[in-house]
Amino acid sequence: MADNLFNPETLREAQEGFREFSRRFEELAGEEQPRANSVVRVLRTIPADDEKKKEELADYFRSEEGQRYNAFERRALYDELLGQHRNRENRG
Repeated sequence: MADNLFNPETLREAQEGFREFSRRFEELAGEEQPRANSVVRVLRTIPADDEKKKEELADYFRSEEGQRYNAFERRALYDELLGQHRNRENRG
């Protein structure tokens, strides 16, 4: 009986609806989330060591889009990625 309550199609439609809602909300708010915040969010979820995550973020900063961030903003994003203490421990 519980099997009848879960419908993968309904879940997929709900996820698509949420994406559409989020996109429209950003348009209405007039502010887009900086791409770097999304990059940091994704990097936090990957199962890799701190050094590898920092390398990936550095690769983003070398891209055309990532070059627009100044040193202060970059440091803040590294701190957001690992936390301020872990970021300082892994500086090389």
